[in-house]
Amino acid sequence: MNTGNKIKFFYPFYRDNKCGFIDKSGHEIIPPMYEYGTHSAEGLAVVRQNGAYGFIDSDNATVVPLCHEDVNNVREKSFFSWGKGFFDLDNNCFFECKEDIITSGFHEGFACITRSSGLTTSRQISTPTCGLISRTGEWIIEPQTKYYFQPDVCQGLLATSMWLPNGSMLSGFLNTSGEIVIPFNFTSARSFSEDFAPVREAVCNGKCGYIDLHGNYAIKPKFNDAWEFSEGLAAASGTKKSTKIGFINKEGEFVIPPKFSAVEKFHANCAPVSIGCNHKCGLINTKGEFILEPCFSEIKYCSSDIFKVVDNEKKLYYINSLGDWIYKAK
Repeated sequence: MNTGNKIKFFYPFYRDNKCGFIDKSGHEIIPPMYEYGTHSAEGLAVVRQNGAYGFIDSDNATVVPLCHEDVNNVREKSFFSWGKGFFDLDNNCFFECKEDIITSGFHEGFACITRSSGLTTSRQISTPTCGLISRTGEWIIEPQTKYYFQPDVCQGLLATSMWLPNGSMLSGFLNTSGEIVIPFNFTSARSFSEDFAPVREAVCNGKCGYIDLHGNYAIKPKFNDAWEFSEGLAAASGTKKSTKIGFINKEGEFVIPPKFSAVEKFHANCAPVSIGCNHKCGLINTKGEFILEPCFSEIKYCSSDIFKVVDNEKKLYYINSLGDWIYKAK
């Protein structure tokens, strides 16, 4: 599979209930002809036609045949097909899995897999078993019920929760050989990003702080909740009783005050946020200034510097990180 000089970033739009694609300047590059589509990942977009899924490039060339029941986006030149397993971009299955499993795909050469012998129709997990496979499709950690994994290996470490006999959990970190490298001393842990990982302390009234790659506190536990760093900033909720969320720097100082009801990570110096009891969405810059006022129902980062925006009437828009609209639904 060779994408050559094809456009890497392209985005779906809908007209007359059919899906086409635009480039990051808003120009239509593929006319509406599909039942469904996603924004591109690694130069390919998921499309559905006649109920079957596959992948196309920006020239509308079919790279992976539309023959799958459902698929995840491409990650590290592979994708997961529900009920089948992991495939390369030549549509060759290199890890077969017939039963339903949940996975975000490969990251840093490894994929976390959660599966169960009994999944509900909504794919909620009962009695989960978790494992870790390598890019060659070999088990690094065989499926087991002792550990529950975060979705991705990040910076060579896997945030992991361990079930205790009383039904509670403690969290720590494994390496990609399945060895404990940061002990299970926390009530919860999220993945590493930019050398820091948010953890919830088992003492200190259950406050959250950040540890470094050696397991030492880089930011002492003082937050009600804390999330991963991105572009030097991390979302955290207040140090008192408030549940409002702001953004801190790597010294643990709030540089954007906690005033939001929900937030996403920073990408291209922008972050989607929700504010107020009606959870209307807007877009802020790294100074906390709104470049898009909070009056939309949904804002999600896509790729490059493009954000998807959905208004209260479910109309689709795209905006770049400079605040320029590149596409508005008609």
